[in-house]
Amino acid sequence: MKTKQGTNTSLITFCTALALCWCIHAHGVNCTNWSTLTNWTQTSAPSKSWTSIASSADGANLAASFNGGIYTSTNAGVTWTPSSAPNQSWMWIASSADGTRLAATAMEIGIYTSANSGATWTPSSAPTADWTPIACSADGTKLAAGVGYNGGGIYTSPNSGRYWWQTSAPRQ
Repeated sequence: MKTKQGTNTSLITFCTALALCWCIHAHGVNCTNWSTLTNWTQTSAPSKSWTSIASSADGANLAASFNGGIYTSTNAGVTWTPSSAPNQSWMWIASSADGTRLAATAMEIGIYTSANSGATWTPSSAPTADWTPIACSADGTKLAAGVGYNGGGIYTSPNSGRYWWQTSAPRQ
């Protein structure tokens, strides 16, 4: 995958299984032409310090997190809507293949899930920790997340975040 970075910007990239590539730059720019990286289009996404973006398999449903909230798009990033996620320091977000199930991690809070494309959010039973990376299965019911600091380890949930188990992954 190719990426392009400006001198004062961070770039977060995500490629779907269908090779629909999206990138969000800290000022709400997305790119859909990876062969030339010249067709940049400003989206309606507000200027935020985005921390993560997740996409449905077809690229239509997007969710992006930042320190303060989560925005969603149902039209491949043409328009963005603030979700009902609480005002937290959101770190990572994951999406099911159809974009209906989302899971997001927050620093010093926990993990929240949504079963309706971000319309409502529910805290999971994950312990309070400095959660950072999160991933989910194609159907969004199997989750894996890591505690990013102090050797917290990796946890998994086989049931959409209802229960969590710490894995045997090394805790460094």
